[in-house]
This record gives sequence, C-alpha cells and structure tokens, in this order.
Amino acid sequence: MEHFFGGVIWWTQIAIRVSESKTRKEVVSGSLALALGAVCPDRELFLPWGVWHARGRTLRLSALCQHPDYGAPLVGNPLAVLNPIDSTRSHLRGRQVLRRNDPDVVAAGLRMLAAKVGNQASVLRYFAKYRRKVDPDLHKRLVTASDGMRELAEHLRTLDPCGAGVRATAMGIEGHAAALYWGHLKKLVPPELGFNSRHTQGATDPVNQGINYVYAMLYGEVWRVLAKVGLDPYFGLMHGSERNQGSLVFDLIEEFRAPFADRLVLAMTGRGLKLQIGAHGFLRTRIRRLLAQGFARAWNKKIRWHGKMIAPATILEHQAGTLAKLILGQGDYQPFHMRW
Repeated sequence: MEHFFGGVIWWTQIAIRVSESKTRKEVVSGSLALALGAVCPDRELFLPWGVWHARGRTLRLSALCQHPDYGAPLVGNPLAVLNPIDSTRSHLRGRQVLRRNDPDVVAAGLRMLAAKVGNQASVLRYFAKYRRKVDPDLHKRLVTASDGMRELAEHLRTLDPCGAGVRATAMGIEGHAAALYWGHLKKLVPPELGFNSRHTQGATDPVNQGINYVYAMLYGEVWRVLAKVGLDPYFGLMHGSERNQGSLVFDLIEEFRAPFADRLVLAMTGRGLKLQIGAHGFLRTRIRRLLAQGFARAWNKKIRWHGKMIAPATILEHQAGTLAKLILGQGDYQPFHMRW
C-alpha cells in the first residue's frame, strides 16, 4: 500500500460496511478493525477507511470510499495508533509539547471551547424553532437559554490566554454552560425515556446510551484524522494528559458534538425512532444500526461552510490540518461554528 498516512486500531462494537456495488449493507460486530488512511494510486482515489476485519481465523480488507453511500462509522475502543516508520511529521509532536502554553495555542483552545458552547446554543435554537407554535413557553425558555449560553461562549473567547489558571477557569465556564444546555435539552425528550440528566459511563436510559453511541463514532473519526496529520492525540490544548487518554481528541471533538451527535439523536427520536434497551441492558442491535446509518448519512451530507458545500467529514479533516499548521506556527485555528 503506497502513501500510508497512519491508522487506528479499534475493537469494534458495530461497523456498517457498504459494498462498492451499493446493493448490500453488512453489519460487523465484535470484530477487530484497523482503520487506515491511504492513497489508492491505480484509482486516483483517497480511501479514508481501509478496514481490516479479523473474526475467527479470517482476515479481510474492506476499502471504503469517501462517498455518502459508503459511510463506515466504527464504534468501539481505540487500542493503538499506527504511524509509518518513514515519516516527515515526527517534529510535529515535539512542537506540540513545546508550544502547549504559547498564547496563540491557548487562545485556539479557548476558541474551541467557545465554539462548543456556541454550537450547543445553536442546537437549542434549532429545536426551539419547531416549538414556536406548538409550545410557545418552551420555545421562549429554549431561546433564553441559548442567549445565555452565547454570552458564556463570548466570555470564553475574551479570556486572557496568558492568565494564570486560564484552563481551569475556561473549564469551569464550559461546565456551567453544559449544565444549562442539558437542563434544557432534556425538556425535548419524552418523560417515559427517563432522560433526567446527562450521563456518560454507566448510563442506563436509552437517550444517554444513544448519545454515547454516536459520540463513539465521532471519537473514531477524530482519532483517525489526528493520526493522519501526525498530531499526538494524547497531548491536548485544553484537556490535560494526566489520565493517559486522548486529550487532543477531546479538544477537537468539542465543536462537533452538538451539531452532529446531540442534534442527530434528538432529531431521530423526534421523527419516531423508538430508542429501546434490550435484556442485556444496552441499546438493541437494530437501534444501534439505525443510529450508525443516520450518523453516516449526516456525516457525509454536504453543508454550507465558508461559502462552499462540504461534508462534515471533510471539514473535520480540514480542521485537523489547520490545527497542525497552528502547532507549526504556520497559521491560526478557527473552530467550526454551526449556523442557526
């Protein structure tokens, strides 16, 4: 395989694979998957996913094109990050460490958090629009909460990146915004689903499990693009690396959570998807499949961004590349903003 960029290994819970004939979809669960980034020279096509599936004694490669009909989200825990021996990006990781506290890098991290809060505010306004006539009181409360969150986002943007304890201050503001956001978002969910507050690990209600499930697919996308551009996923701008987790993954994912995960789950629920938990205590396989298909469609559907129609998957790749340029001192980083 030529022009190998890097890859991430997952133990997958579920992956949707679409054959090139576009006539058959297959769900793979409980498999070891290696997601690679590579150029296929004979077809002049970039293949963002080359997935090795190991099940039993068989090992096969599925090359999945970056096309709306070829969406291939992976869900699971990343086990390893692969990098080629022959690399021109080894100096980038050293720069990550050396420049973490530089004002322009800290300022970029603050803008990431501000974009997260601003996008959460936009999601509240998105759903408020559909409540204007059917529930004017809820519409008003959602709009008021959205306005308050935009003020918090502006506060994050105006923090001094050179200030002592600026990261802790920013995280405190972000936490306050999150409480406001989830406290109002839960009002959009039918009470019988038991979505009383936001839970990550150990969630027992179907809405939290659904959101966590889509987050897992989004995490996979972020791990992949960071591996591709050569950034160290464990060394973040705002999130610390003390827990030995993907701190930079947590930074970059923030601006994409609300528009492409929270909104998706609530919108699918509003359109009639009945989130159901099986006897094992987790979402039923059919529900996970529908969520994965919904994410794949939304993630590859072009939206307007900077005057062009671009798929969110491509936007994320662009953002990772821009982040690498920031670390190298070759440009600035501007996060993704959901327009609403």
